[in-house]
Amino acid sequence: MRPVGEVNPYFGFPEAAERIAAHIPQCKIICTFRNPVERIYSAYKLWRHYTLTPRPARPIPRKVPQIIEVTRYAKHLPDWRARFGADRVLVLLNDDLRDDPQAYLDRVCDFIGIARYPVPAGAAGELINSINDLPRFPRFARKARHFMHWLEEKQAYSITNFLERAGVWRFSFGGGPKFPLSGSSDRSAPSRFDASGNRRARADARSRPSRCGKSCAPKAARQPSRPSRRAQVEQPPMARVSVILPVFNGASTVGRALASVFAQTFTDYEIVAVNDGSTDDTASVLSGYGDRIRVVTQSNRGLSAARNAGIHASQSDYVAFIDDDDEWMPEKLARCVPHPR
Repeated sequence: MRPVGEVNPYFGFPEAAERIAAHIPQCKIICTFRNPVERIYSAYKLWRHYTLTPRPARPIPRKVPQIIEVTRYAKHLPDWRARFGADRVLVLLNDDLRDDPQAYLDRVCDFIGIARYPVPAGAAGELINSINDLPRFPRFARKARHFMHWLEEKQAYSITNFLERAGVWRFSFGGGPKFPLSGSSDRSAPSRFDASGNRRARADARSRPSRCGKSCAPKAARQPSRPSRRAQVEQPPMARVSVILPVFNGASTVGRALASVFAQTFTDYEIVAVNDGSTDDTASVLSGYGDRIRVVTQSNRGLSAARNAGIHASQSDYVAFIDDDDEWMPEKLARCVPHPR
C-alpha cells in the first residue's frame, strides 16, 4: 500500500489531534519544529501578504494569540505522543532540514517505512512558498482574496489551480514593498516577541538604520521639542539582556561558551542555561557555576523547545542565543545592544 500524507498546521490545535486519533488512530505524525520567533514572523508575513491585517508586526501576537499557541511545542507535544504513542510521533527540527536536507529526508523515509531516495538536484536550500513582498495594490489584493475564497467555497479547484499557473495570484498578492530582511532566510527575521506574546527582541535586532542612513531610536528615547512630563521620567541607563544557552550533552564544550559570555565587555546580562535532558555530566558542570547562571532543567525536547523554555524563564527586555558549542567575541553584546540616547 502506498503511504499517503498531509502537510498541515494543526499542531497547536488539540481538537485536531482528537479528530485524527478518532478517525485514523494508526497514523504516524511528523512534527518539524521551527524557531518560535521565526515562525511568528513567517505567519505575520503570510497575513500581510494576503491582506488579512494592515497592522505592523508588534501587536499581532496579542491580537491573534493562536500564532503564539502553535509555537508552544513543549505544551502540545506530550498530547500528540499520548494519543498516538511516542513511537508514532517523530520530532524534527527545521534547522536540520536547512543544514542537511538528505539526512532529514532519510529520517522521514525510515520513519514512514519507505525506501530512501536522494534529494532532487537543485532542491536543497530551495524555499517553497516563501513570502518576501507585500501586494502592490492592497485594495485589489483584498478583492482577489475574497474571489479566491469564493472559488474554494464552490470547490472550483480547477479554476483556482488554473489561475495559480497563469500567475494571477502572484500578480495579485505580490510585487509591492519588500519585507525587512527579505534578502535572507527567515531565521534572521526581527525577534521582537517571546513565546508568551510579550515584547522582546534579540540583542541584535533593535537598532536598525533608517532609510536616510541614520540610526533610528525608539520613540520613547527621542527628545521632545518642548518640555513635558514624559521627558522628565528618567530612563534606565541600559537595557538588560538574557543570554539563553540550550545544552544537550554539552559537558565538554559548555564551559567555553560560558567563558565567552563572562568575558563580554557589556556586563548587564543574565544567563539562562536550559539543560535539555542531558545524559552526560552537563548538570554537574552547570551547577558548578552557582548563582552566576540560572539553570532550567527539562526532559529532552529539542533545540527549539529548549530555547522557548529559556525565553519563558528570562527576565530581561532583550534575549540573545548562544549554543553550547559556540563562543562569542568579547564585544558581541556591546555591539548589538542599543545604548540609551
